Amino acid sequence: MAVSVFEDQVELTIPIFQEVAAPRHERFDSPPRRRYERTGNTKRSLRSLILENQYTRLAATNEFGGRVLSLFDKRSGVEVLRPLNDNLVGGIQFCPSLGPNDARYSAGFASVVQDSEDRAAVAVGSADWSCGLSYSAEISLGAESAAVDVQLRIFNRHLWPEEVMPKIAIFGMGASASGNLGCLPANGTMLAVAVDPRLAKPYATEHALVIVRALTPDGIHTLPPHRTDKLSARLTHLPECDGVSHASNRAAISIGESGLGLWVSKPRPGHAILLGLENGETVEAPVDAYPEHPTRLTLDNLASKPVLAVVRDASKQEILRVDLSKEWSE
Repeated sequence: MAVSVFEDQVELTIPIFQEVAAPRHERFDSPPRRRYERTGNTKRSLRSLILENQYTRLAATNEFGGRVLSLFDKRSGVEVLRPLNDNLVGGIQFCPSLGPNDARYSAGFASVVQDSEDRAAVAVGSADWSCGLSYSAEISLGAESAAVDVQLRIFNRHLWPEEVMPKIAIFGMGASASGNLGCLPANGTMLAVAVDPRLAKPYATEHALVIVRALTPDGIHTLPPHRTDKLSARLTHLPECDGVSHASNRAAISIGESGLGLWVSKPRPGHAILLGLENGETVEAPVDAYPEHPTRLTLDNLASKPVLAVVRDASKQEILRVDLSKEWSE
């Protein structure tokens, strides 16, 4: 099945906010601050751009500063993301607040940037004209891939430097993060978020998994005038999964006393899993891995505990290497 991109309507019950006068001591701030007050709820049909293939259906909108509203896994019938709440927090949010004028309350943009049989992509974003920053997030999906790629760009339009904090916030409950991997459970399944640890890092909050820059302690840095900053992540939904130990951009595995589970983002026939054992032996298991379901191996018949796991593709290239000695010692 090819990937498709098209426009549709998504119905939501959302709160109504009205702009109210700022307190007297803020009225002459530069840039001026805006205040919003909730006045009730309403049902709205939002114009959305849909990315869809045989595994995934994603809905993105230009509303609320531009964001992803839904990430639905067609294999398991699970909606991965937390829906918008009364404060318009939910889905996947980019740069939740660019400056004093919160982008949640303003319309952004959404457009199709790629539409082919092999890959499709949309871009959503917004601009805060008061602080001189604008952002866009390109979200792409391949024809045979269960992984969604996200690249966030922030541009400084000013003639002077601005402090920025590139941020991708993925809302859900029970998030966890370690190293280059963030995990978000969803109804007995798992969303694995992998980043390049040289450039980005995940951290978990009570309601979200957040991706920020890795080069500064708090993710905040100074962006020179007329320059662009970037932040990328790959989101892979893993069916029949209650925990992930390690992940790369192409595969994820879980290790436990009951065995090893391997998930892939697209069909990978002719692969192999190599296990280095504590006694020095190496065991190789050929696998044909597919996104529809995990590949599972039992560890009961091994001569000793595995201390290393390597996943190789059909050309013998490593796509994931995991040091298991730490797993058993913890």
